Amino acid sequence: MGNFFRSITGFFDKYLTIGLVIVIVTLASAFAISQWRLSNTKDALSNARSEIASLEDEVLSKQTTIALLEGVQIALEERQKAWRQEQEIYTNQLQEVLNAPESENQIPVDDVLCRAISGTVCLRNN
Repeated sequence: MGNFFRSITGFFDKYLTIGLVIVIVTLASAFAISQWRLSNTKDALSNARSEIASLEDEVLSKQTTIALLEGVQIALEERQKAWRQEQEIYTNQLQEVLNAPESENQIPVDDVLCRAISGTVCLRNN
């Protein structure tokens, strides 16, 4: 009977040791694989962060460009508005010269040229 127990405990000791070795090797392999995946993930994360930083710089650059373009657009709109007002004034003055009474409008071309050059009313009476 003692032999029987010794053979059973020997069997368990032998295969339990082999089983534990297999479990340890399996766990070590799983740990190594997870560390390798983690390393690859860290690399991908650092690449993504650098790409995000680059894209942020690009977005800031484009926002600056847009702000500058909006400023230029506003300035051009103001200049166009001033130019239209000026043209309206010149058109009104020209219309005044053309609609002037005959006594004041002896030489209308000279009056128009005088206004264009000097910017003042130049109606002349002959």
